[in-house]
Amino acid sequence: MQFAIAALYAFICILPSFICSGEHYVIIITEAVVMNYHMEHNRVWLENDEGKEIAYVTFPAFEPGMTEVTHTFVDSSLRGQGVAGILMDKMVEVLRETGQKAELTCSYAMKWFMKHPECQDVLIDPEAEAIKASGGIPDACRIPRHKPMQ
Repeated sequence: MQFAIAALYAFICILPSFICSGEHYVIIITEAVVMNYHMEHNRVWLENDEGKEIAYVTFPAFEPGMTEVTHTFVDSSLRGQGVAGILMDKMVEVLRETGQKAELTCSYAMKWFMKHPECQDVLIDPEAEAIKASGGIPDACRIPRHKPMQ
């Protein structure tokens, strides 16, 4: 099972042009679970084959070109399978494509970015995020620091 997830992850990251169609993707987590993956300018999420949202990451803009990663959620049935990491990768892709930078208030995102220094180019202040991730600032998941833009 873990190998299948790793192989899927590599396929999604290495060959996205073969599975992408606009802003909608299909991700197969297991043979029995097919999810529809969607992207918007401030949100990435997965839906199961019934259209139910089962995982997401939110990153609303608070100034032009600046977003705040406020929350990552994965349904309990999918936890531990790399789904949150896939969402984070896709969020980084959206931020790069749109030229946005991010500040992190989601504790999962803080830890994920520390493990993925190759993605820190999308952070507003990578050094400040490293301090937060190392415990220098208490976790504040889902407590936005900024008011989202209208």
